[in-house]
Amino acid sequence: MPDPFHLAFPVRDLAEARAFYGGLLGCAEGR
Repeated sequence: MPDPFHLAFPVRDLAEARAFYGGLLGCAEGR
C-alpha cells in the first residue's frame, strides 16, 4: 500500500524549495 497521505506546500521559488526539501531534508519529490 502506498503512503496514506502527502503534503503540499505553496512556495515562491521552486528551485530553492527543491534544494531545501529534497537536498537538505531528503524528501522525495512527488508529482
